[in-house]
Amino acid sequence: MKKTLLFLSITFLILNTGYSQTNVSGGIYANTLWTKANSPYIVTGDIVVFPGYTLTIQPGVVVKFDTNTSIEIRQSTIIAVGTPTDSITFTSNSKTPGPGSWNKIELNGQLTSTFAYCNFMYATSGLDGSPSAGTDSAYFEHSAFRYNTNGIYNCQLINVDSCNFYYNSAGINGLAIGFVTSCSFLHNQIGVSENQNGRIKGCIIEYNNKGMYSLINGTVDNCIIKYNYNGVFNLNGNYGSAFKNTIIDSNKNNGIQLDIGFGNTDTIMNCKIRYNRVGINDSSGVDGSIEQSTIQQNIIDSNKYGIILDESSQISCNSICANSIYDLYYLGTNNLRVPNNYWCTTDSAAAHATIYDGHDNITYGLILVTPMDTAPCANIVTSVKNIPLPSVTSFKLYPNPFTTSTTLKFENPKNENSTLSVYNFMGQQLISINNITANQVQINRGDLTDGVYFFQLKTDRQLMASGKFVIQK
Repeated sequence: MKKTLLFLSITFLILNTGYSQTNVSGGIYANTLWTKANSPYIVTGDIVVFPGYTLTIQPGVVVKFDTNTSIEIRQSTIIAVGTPTDSITFTSNSKTPGPGSWNKIELNGQLTSTFAYCNFMYATSGLDGSPSAGTDSAYFEHSAFRYNTNGIYNCQLINVDSCNFYYNSAGINGLAIGFVTSCSFLHNQIGVSENQNGRIKGCIIEYNNKGMYSLINGTVDNCIIKYNYNGVFNLNGNYGSAFKNTIIDSNKNNGIQLDIGFGNTDTIMNCKIRYNRVGINDSSGVDGSIEQSTIQQNIIDSNKYGIILDESSQISCNSICANSIYDLYYLGTNNLRVPNNYWCTTDSAAAHATIYDGHDNITYGLILVTPMDTAPCANIVTSVKNIPLPSVTSFKLYPNPFTTSTTLKFENPKNENSTLSVYNFMGQQLISINNITANQVQINRGDLTDGVYFFQLKTDRQLMASGKFVIQK
């Protein structure tokens, strides 16, 4: 009798409020589907998907985790594929969530899982690989990782395409043999950390404390690394990391800080390195190891220090000039030849005036610049594309449709100044509301006729939110 009364009371709540939820925990021992109709799913205790089975999650499902709970994909598969208009969300069940409010989704095996149009929020690790289980494999596209300790942690053989990593302690922490393309890393403590053998291409890495930290045998190609405190820091490149065709611009401290305490065999080629305090800082071989980085065919100008160097890096075919304090600051004890660079002058004495070496402090060796190039030795062209960024924030627009006005509410934790633009179906801009610093803005109908309109909320550097609304009588 007691069980019957309990069932009836729950049914009554659903019928009268229109609200349903599904509490889940324990083992999954068969192929399982989580549906939007039964959403949200509340993870009240750890879940294990047992070997050989698949957990499929429909578009629109919200999964909320109680404190410290996880989903383990144990030699099994999770398929969570949302749509552009109906994403899947993994988040905390706490009323006051913060990074680490729930634990993780753990890949523990060698099968491939797929995530698309998903949101991962407030986790210790949105996705966590298990090194003891061998090689993990996962594919991500058009997904967002926000307010986590780690967006993705300790994963191998992953492909991450067109994803956003914002306001995490680390966007990706521990990437091995992975491919990251057309992603954006903004406002993290570290954008990408402990990247070993990873390939990062066509990404925007901006406004982080460290854009990248500890890259080992990795490649960064056609990226933009700007407005960080350190663009790249502690590049442990004794296995040969490479930066190519990349813009490294306006970082407050170092554009690229090469290795700390390791012999260095990194390559920096065909990059534009500008407006940093130090363009390339290759001065940290404190263990007595021999630095052997290759710096070729770059534009290194308009920094305070173009290059700070203490060992025998190979520097040639660069344009190095117009750095406000020194073009090259040398702290090595041996004489070093840096031939065939363009110093924006044909006068070797004028070039030496922009170099700090043994002429300025007899403790150090001399820099030998001849022969000098009389013009840039290569046509340096970076082919970084203008990556269209997906929405940074989650937002609500209500009412929609509306008659006289609607309100757009969005996340704006930094109180960034944004602009709202409204367009008709022809792409003509009809409304512009500037200097929005709050987390909501009202859109009034004004002279707009009945119909469908599109909006974009932007800061000066990124798209915050976009969508459409309907005006009706």
